[in-house]
Amino acid sequence: MSDIHANYYALKVIANYISKIKFNKILCAGDIVGYYTRPNETIEWIKANNVISVLGNHDKAIFDDSISTNFNIYAKQAIAWTKRNIKHKNKEFLKKLQKTYTGKISGKLVYMTHGSPSNPFHDYVYYEDVDNFFLNELFDKIPDIIIMGQTHKPFIKKIHNTIIVNSGSVGQPRDKNYKTSFAIYDERNNDVDIIRLDYEIDTLIKETRSELSEKLAKRLIMGK
Repeated sequence: MSDIHANYYALKVIANYISKIKFNKILCAGDIVGYYTRPNETIEWIKANNVISVLGNHDKAIFDDSISTNFNIYAKQAIAWTKRNIKHKNKEFLKKLQKTYTGKISGKLVYMTHGSPSNPFHDYVYYEDVDNFFLNELFDKIPDIIIMGQTHKPFIKKIHNTIIVNSGSVGQPRDKNYKTSFAIYDERNNDVDIIRLDYEIDTLIKETRSELSEKLAKRLIMGK
């Protein structure tokens, strides 16, 4: 999963879904917070479930003001709100996250970052950007699975023996589909599926309008 953005209502639906299946690990490609109103519940779920997470640009903005200079006004307002409302222990958790993750899971070499391997906080990688040159230029040893976030638009692409996946956004999809988005990797078939689920969107819209902005509420509805 990626880009939860403190949308705990969407995360709860995913948690319920995966509680009914067997899985080895949960991975998050960053941006646990930002934009929406439930940073503490979201981080505490991440911690309680031992989710392997990397640092996103919105996560970093909670403790590093320099990262948010190019954010739009609504993102900046959400970061300011989050700074006022996040618990100290959860802020400290974000500070400890790394920019990248590399490790073996079920015998597969997995690499994960938020933006791109060359720029984890500012790059946006889309389906059409990923090719042989992308793999050979950025990796000495090409992973079996590459996971990225940032764009809020899901894709799966296979190049030779490598699967590149962006699971879309849990908390703020931007592919004109408001449903929460995440992915499941099936190690038996070496395949990935994108899953879309309805969630309690109306409650979050009310909270967003009350605490943050109409603009961020409308993005939830429009899925972009």
